[in-house]
Amino acid sequence: MFSYTDILKACEYAQLPEKLANELLANLPAKRSSKQNSSLHLFFKKIADALNEQGQTWNYQHLITKQLIEVPFSLELIKEYIWKPIQKTLFGTDSTTKLTTKEINEIVDVINLHFSKNFELTFEFPHNE
Repeated sequence: MFSYTDILKACEYAQLPEKLANELLANLPAKRSSKQNSSLHLFFKKIADALNEQGQTWNYQHLITKQLIEVPFSLELIKEYIWKPIQKTLFGTDSTTKLTTKEINEIVDVINLHFSKNFELTFEFPHNE
């Protein structure tokens, strides 16, 4: 999926009339709202909390000693090492701000499939919390 900026640049490159370019841009899928942003971070926290309750840990390899260090899951770990790699694979973007609601739902489905198979956990995306 292309971002707003990508489409704007393509319209300029193709020398489309401004009116047509504006119509195309107006019909782009809605990006996430501030409520969705809060829900997204709450979703990360719910995953981290559930994994921590099961006694799961994140294994981090120390760069110098090469020893594995076990750390509890956090919102940031879920976002950076679980959510974002899936997002990048599916949609080619690193920024959660560029996701549509549909894309967020697709990533939630992939995460739920993984956690239901491997940890017997499923997570509902918080919509009105």
